[in-house]
Amino acid sequence: MTQESDRTSALMAEAWRVLEGCAKPYGFVATAQDKDNYARLWSRDSAIAALAVLSNQHKELYPRVEQSISHLLDAVGVRGLLQHSK
Repeated sequence: MTQESDRTSALMAEAWRVLEGCAKPYGFVATAQDKDNYARLWSRDSAIAALAVLSNQHKELYPRVEQSISHLLDAVGVRGLLQHSK
């Protein structure tokens, strides 16, 4: 491995650690840290996390993708707007 590929591998491993820290029983939250409003389930952050998980086939996180979608669907209002959840 080259020094550049070693650095890329290390960065990818750290990125997955952060994403795993954002995986809560009810889905993906905006940050792995319990900070104010960011420890909530947001559609944008959940969607990006789900794309990363699915495109890289991180099957151990598939249940969090499912929970994100399920909880976000529960939050859809009568006008079809998606509110934040949990």
